[in-house]
Amino acid sequence: MARIIIADDDPLVGEVARDALIAAGHGAGLVTNGAEALAVMKARRPDLAILDCNRPEISGVIVVR
Repeated sequence: MARIIIADDDPLVGEVARDALIAAGHGAGLVTNGAEALAVMKARRPDLAILDCNRPEISGVIVVR
């Protein structure tokens, strides 16, 4: 089981991705912005991060850096 974080501001996209990953047996969490993603990733490093690159504040590219 992998720990996966999803950062997406579109609730429908994020929820569908999260639900599919959970159904496949993974632990998955959903946050709505880059700042939240950074905080969660610093607290407990995920095995995988799915990040939205087109964000108005902190993009997925900045989170990866």
